[in-house]
Amino acid sequence: MSANLTEPSLNENKVGLPPNPESGLRITNAEEVKIIERIFDSIFLYGTEYRRFVNLSDKTQLIDKKDVDISLRDFPITDTSVVWTYEDMNNLIYRKLCSLVLEAEKEILLSTYSFVGLEKLSELISNINLFIGEKKGSIRAFCRAMNHRIDHLKACSLLNKAGVEIYGDMFNHSKGISIDNKSGMIFTANIDGNHGLINGFEIGYSLDHNHNSFDKFDSFLKYQINSAPFQFTESPLKKDLFEFYQFWYERKKITPTFFPESFTLKFRANAQFTNSFIEGIISHPIYYARINSTDKEFIFEVNGKFYRVSELNTNTYELKNERNKGDSFPGEKYLLFYDKINLSSYET
Repeated sequence: MSANLTEPSLNENKVGLPPNPESGLRITNAEEVKIIERIFDSIFLYGTEYRRFVNLSDKTQLIDKKDVDISLRDFPITDTSVVWTYEDMNNLIYRKLCSLVLEAEKEILLSTYSFVGLEKLSELISNINLFIGEKKGSIRAFCRAMNHRIDHLKACSLLNKAGVEIYGDMFNHSKGISIDNKSGMIFTANIDGNHGLINGFEIGYSLDHNHNSFDKFDSFLKYQINSAPFQFTESPLKKDLFEFYQFWYERKKITPTFFPESFTLKFRANAQFTNSFIEGIISHPIYYARINSTDKEFIFEVNGKFYRVSELNTNTYELKNERNKGDSFPGEKYLLFYDKINLSSYET
């Protein structure tokens, strides 16, 4: 299953909303159950680097660590529906995903938490382009709407330009694919080239229309897409983006510290980062977070770049410097709602 052993996945979100959308199935075939047990045992015995926590009296925790000693021979050989990923030793989920896209004739339905690192999934992207370009097929994807994640937006943009329709909600965590109402796969990995499809440890199960769970899963994917509150747009209007976040914050019971609707932002005209910042805020949203709760300094993120901003008074702020990506956000970040920013430059 895609669900974690957490409240939002299995019961309800802490704000009283329904559980996250998740996908999974029950396996009763004895041979397949043994394969899954063997995969788990092999990784637990030979591929687990961190073994346990040792609690000391001063509340310090030590981690018992060992070298990984696992190889491909530790895994079972199988021609069943069970597929899995373990680092670069086995990428059955990715290979099956690529083959399903290649086999599809008319329609592909896809669900994932996020789209990330597609530049590392060249075979999958090539097959998607072939399916849309030559077969004139339709791909509809469902994911979690996350406008605050630059890596996710970048990947969604790439897919959208290729012809993929992308829909989303605020809580999705399910993962799977269905093609032509006839076959598909449920898996735990995201469509992620950095963590999951070609590395890490993930597991999945391929199924076709003869499996008693296929129709239910296919219907679930269609329901997610058809009832999705959001659809990816390449260049949303500022008004639409603000409405999205106002709805997002309301549903997630988040109360950000809002800036004034109109304020003055002072900056050094001859600073190296000034032009990049000004060009960025013309075309991109501004996300912000307090550096800490006691001072009057903030981090601004604009188009993947980070800046330090100081509050001079309730209506005036100063752009101080550009920060490294590693010094990005110290905590929760929020969209900056504003009506007007008055830019005021000075030279040093």
